Amino acid sequence: MTVADAAGERFLIGGAALSLADISAVLRRHFPAYAGKLPKIILPNWMAAIAARFDPGLRLVVRELGRDQRISNDKARRILGWAPRTEEEAIKASAESLIAAGLV
Repeated sequence: MTVADAAGERFLIGGAALSLADISAVLRRHFPAYAGKLPKIILPNWMAAIAARFDPGLRLVVRELGRDQRISNDKARRILGWAPRTEEEAIKASAESLIAAGLV
């Protein structure tokens, strides 16, 4: 770190918590060739809780449903002068990385 005021500090660098529908919309816009692989419907929380009884992977996610995931990155902006990417830019960059790595 090169900012003296940052010594011994911790910084949260997250942004807004987006819904799966919002993330899918960004991906559809930027990667139309992959639109068929994106969710078409969003499972309601109560239905996900029922489905989690039969799907071990879903059990991990269902505990987080409905929780407030907002965090503030104001401290990083103020002390470090940090400017995060927009949510759309971050989603697009993540998708490009996964595609380039052959994971999608």
